[in-house]
Amino acid sequence: MRDVLEGRAQPSGIVLVVDELGFHQGTSVAEFAADSGCVVTICTPGMIVGQDLGITLDFEGWNQRAHHKGITQLTDVVPMGCEAVEVGKLAVTLLHHPTGQSSRFVADWVVSSAHQRPEDELWKELADSGIEVHRVGDVLAPRRAHSAVIEGERVGLSL
Repeated sequence: MRDVLEGRAQPSGIVLVVDELGFHQGTSVAEFAADSGCVVTICTPGMIVGQDLGITLDFEGWNQRAHHKGITQLTDVVPMGCEAVEVGKLAVTLLHHPTGQSSRFVADWVVSSAHQRPEDELWKELADSGIEVHRVGDVLAPRRAHSAVIEGERVGLSL
């Protein structure tokens, strides 16, 4: 996901975006790929794609933009596996969890929108320096700012 948005990877053709987060990450990749001329499908295990976009009041905007860009949305599906089926093509097995039925989606690119690795390089440097430091937010695991605020408050109260 980050490689696509930062230009290190350039999907083409048929692109499947797997949205595990339900927020801006997956929908942004889907829009970026569609704007680049790709045929895009975004899938999620959730009941709706971008289910948490309502927090930022962007859910309606996302759906309008997705419709205008021809982005197909698949819901209630869990990727169960991926295999190369021919040169440059991947087949993703999707389990529709309400019914238990599996289907295959063949794509040129599969982009995963999932939690990233922690950004903890600075914490590692400081932890080795003898200075007392505490990890909060993305240093522990990438997630939303709300988590960092709660963790920061807890650390502050404990000092």
